[in-house]
Amino acid sequence: MKPFEEYKKKLSSQKVRKNAVYALEVVISLSSNYFRDEGMKAGQYNFSKYEDFEASAYQWLNETFGESNVISSVGHLDEATPHIHALVIPIDPKNKLNAQHWIGTPKKMRDLQTSIANTFLKLGAIRGRP
Repeated sequence: MKPFEEYKKKLSSQKVRKNAVYALEVVISLSSNYFRDEGMKAGQYNFSKYEDFEASAYQWLNETFGESNVISSVGHLDEATPHIHALVIPIDPKNKLNAQHWIGTPKKMRDLQTSIANTFLKLGAIRGRP
């Protein structure tokens, strides 16, 4: 199935409000210093570090939002710092379309950021100030 068809199928079982949030875009990155070895310039990076980052990010997305709710996740290597863009249907643990569950308050946003930062600890990345 293509992502759009999966998305439509997932939402077809939902009672959707007129002003509902249908998807969240999640952008995941680390400091550019993580990806670069000494002497590397912007746009250059250690590919094995990127692969570790990518695997950890995809695992976090699937564990956090549920694999079937991650409609798309794409790594971007076209800028100074590698990053990932993901599109997620905000289905809550009660199986309802509910973006508020994930990002409804500043604390919830910080908690998501801390959660992924904890995932990246094993890579040697340290979370900045919340």
